[in-house]
Amino acid sequence: MKILKGCALSFLSFILFLSLCIFGIAYSVDQVALNPHYIVKILNDINFSQIIQETIDEQASNGEISPELQTALIDTLRKMEPVIKERIGIALEDTYAYLKVKLQPLTLKKR
Repeated sequence: MKILKGCALSFLSFILFLSLCIFGIAYSVDQVALNPHYIVKILNDINFSQIIQETIDEQASNGEISPELQTALIDTLRKMEPVIKERIGIALEDTYAYLKVKLQPLTLKKR
């Protein structure tokens, strides 16, 4: 009888351990990957103008892009980057809200 109780206790402990591991992974995914505020924060931390600058510099070293076009592209991107990030953030939040609730149709309009 003691052996049966020990086996049952071990089995239940193993099931509890697996349940806690699965819950921990699911909770972490919910708090990180399924959280639109976290995704928007990461998106805002990316410096797109610097990445584009490096890409244009590589293209310019080959002589494919003129210097005037380079400065125009970089200036335009720097001016538009905050607006683009804001619009992407709005679209992400609306999409996440639609996917979680699904009560109203998805409309990505200006706010």
